[in-house]
Amino acid sequence: MVSLGGRQAAEGAVTLTGNPFVDTGLAVISSMADNGRGLNDIEELTIEHVSQVYGDGTALARANSRLKSFTMLFTSNSLLTQPSIKRREVRETMYRAVLSGLLAHVGSDNHTVLARCQACGAERSLDFKSVCRESLKGLESLKSEAKVVGRDWFPLAGSLGSDAQALPGASRAVHLCAKCLFAVHYLPLGVFLLDGRLAVLQCTASDFWYDLLRGISREILRRVRAGIDDTLWAKGGSSRFVSQLLSLFRELKSAHAAYDLRPGTTLQVWRFTNSGASAECEIEEVPSTALVFLQEAASLGLEHEIEKLLEQDRKRERSFFRCIAEQRDYAGLYPQGRWAGASPVLYALYQTRICGRSASEIRIARRLASHLGRSLGGKEFADLQRREAFREGLRHRNRIRRTMADMTRCGEFCLGDYLSLFPPVDSDSGLTAAWGGWDVLSYYVHHASDASPIPGVADNIHPERAEKEQIVRYYANTIFDYLMAEHGRARFESQVIGRLARNAIGSTWLRRLFVILAEEHAHFSYGHWRRLCCLDDGRTSTGELLFQMRLLWIEWLKTGWTTSLPAPPLTWVATSGLSRDVEGQLYEVVTDYVRQRGLSRFRRDVLMPMRKGDMGIGWFRTQLVREEEDDSGENEGWTEEQWVDFLRDDEGMSMTSERLFQLHLCIAELYRRQRDEATSRHE
Repeated sequence: MVSLGGRQAAEGAVTLTGNPFVDTGLAVISSMADNGRGLNDIEELTIEHVSQVYGDGTALARANSRLKSFTMLFTSNSLLTQPSIKRREVRETMYRAVLSGLLAHVGSDNHTVLARCQACGAERSLDFKSVCRESLKGLESLKSEAKVVGRDWFPLAGSLGSDAQALPGASRAVHLCAKCLFAVHYLPLGVFLLDGRLAVLQCTASDFWYDLLRGISREILRRVRAGIDDTLWAKGGSSRFVSQLLSLFRELKSAHAAYDLRPGTTLQVWRFTNSGASAECEIEEVPSTALVFLQEAASLGLEHEIEKLLEQDRKRERSFFRCIAEQRDYAGLYPQGRWAGASPVLYALYQTRICGRSASEIRIARRLASHLGRSLGGKEFADLQRREAFREGLRHRNRIRRTMADMTRCGEFCLGDYLSLFPPVDSDSGLTAAWGGWDVLSYYVHHASDASPIPGVADNIHPERAEKEQIVRYYANTIFDYLMAEHGRARFESQVIGRLARNAIGSTWLRRLFVILAEEHAHFSYGHWRRLCCLDDGRTSTGELLFQMRLLWIEWLKTGWTTSLPAPPLTWVATSGLSRDVEGQLYEVVTDYVRQRGLSRFRRDVLMPMRKGDMGIGWFRTQLVREEEDDSGENEGWTEEQWVDFLRDDEGMSMTSERLFQLHLCIAELYRRQRDEATSRHE
């Protein structure tokens, strides 16, 4: 809502209301006041200015009768365009008479009723029927339905969603004051089309809002004088609106070298239609980030480049305006075909101000692109420059990952750099990276030698990223310590790092390490596995986790890492993924085995063969499925039919390998707990 800034209103002042339709009309009047030069401050508007602009109403009536926006605002049933009144001059005379009557009652208590104005909140509203009767004396009588306030006098009055349509038999007329009813008839000189709908503006900074509307109003008046009756920006509305904002910022910079938007300034765009049963309105916000971006672009002299971009806009839902308003990336910034893309300065400004990327992300992408340019052959590098290259399967993305690993080996890259460019997606399942980094990289492979300044944005690490990085570091460190102790550095480099580089290691390898490490560590349960490696749809996805650990392992091999990291404060539940009944039976199996033969025998006879694959699902079957029941019915365990059902999912498909993984993790966990309890008793 626009604000008066707390200043005392002068006597006779016509103040803003907070209603976008009324305030737009007042802004138009202000821009036409003072002999056409316009008021410098809308808060200077008085009733004298309004009367001066209106005169006898002839100019307004003639302009509105021609403008196509008028019937869009007030319907074809408006008095000025009423088809039942054949003579145009009669319609204009009657229209002027009513408007003059409205103006005469602005600030007056005559012909008012004790009902609040539903547009501005004034304590009293106008008895519109009485004013019409008085104003039209001696003229052709007004239709009865025109004697109440409807959409033909105020946009959206009694439209979709109101009691007038929901309960027509019980509806009542809208209550409005004289000022609101009069001011809205200057709307045709202050509205524009945005994506097929009329639009009016509101803003949290009244001075900026007024400067913007004054420019729009003057453009419409210029068109009226030139005989152009089409609604402003009937074609390319969103592009023209952005151009208007850029033009305003350019003018403000010229007039005020140190001009800055007030912090947090936002612009609300009311897009609406007032015709037929489809009458409706929606409010879109142009956030402060978008306005700051446009202001900075104008200050850097980028407005002409942006206007060239706007000429390419084809689809409304992906237009430049929509993208900056919704704070998402804009496809027109990227090279495509003969289009060379935006300049590096504009691209970096857009990414940091609109997409929320930090300056370090841009620098990392440039550094990576520069390394690719030096290390790849011309043909291979040119192949990466195709817009769709990174979306064509994994081939090109894996090539980039190999380069990241090579740079890490040389100390030119690290996991922190990777996570800056590819932050983790905020999700409760699986470790996945945001796609946006590939788009940034796809731009900079065309500008590998760019060294232009990047707008400085603080590199604030999101808590989600910091938490997931800590988790990855813990699991990578635990696996690293185990494999280095078991196999040594040379074998680790060849059998782990080397195989990862060839994509020869995947979920099977990682599962094996999980069941081994579950014997020693609490954070290797099936529940932890799912949080790390399973997506929301249940599919296993270990590629992202393995690549991030690969970068860490390369870095640690280079630096001689020897420190063991403590477990992070995980809030994940260490579930087995099995029912309580199954967990209970496995607990009895493990406990009985340990009681009869000891912990070391259980590890040697069960867990070690399980690791090697010498024992599998068959062992669990022998422990859980009962033999043929004896006459006493005392045998416990599952029937064969229950066991078969256990090995199938809800759709009847086999899930034997998944069940084996769950069961193995569960007995490894039970072994670890019993061993820890035994150790505690001896201590």
